[in-house]
Amino acid sequence: MSRIASWVHYVPIQISYTDLYDAVAFFHAHDDLAAHIAAAGKEWSQHFWRKEDCISVPVVPGVRTRLQFRSGID
Repeated sequence: MSRIASWVHYVPIQISYTDLYDAVAFFHAHDDLAAHIAAAGKEWSQHFWRKEDCISVPVVPGVRTRLQFRSGID
């Protein structure tokens, strides 16, 4: 599977983080599922994540900056 999929490779969280507490509470009680999703996400990133995917352009009015993040996957 070359496309990243929610609940397979990562846990989707609302941009407002309103569901973060519920997700943490759920996975606190389901360590095996959390470990499975984490392992699948790590494996996916090692095979398909490119350095170009680690570049972000923040949206700040009047500011044009290019940030680069290191994934640690090198």
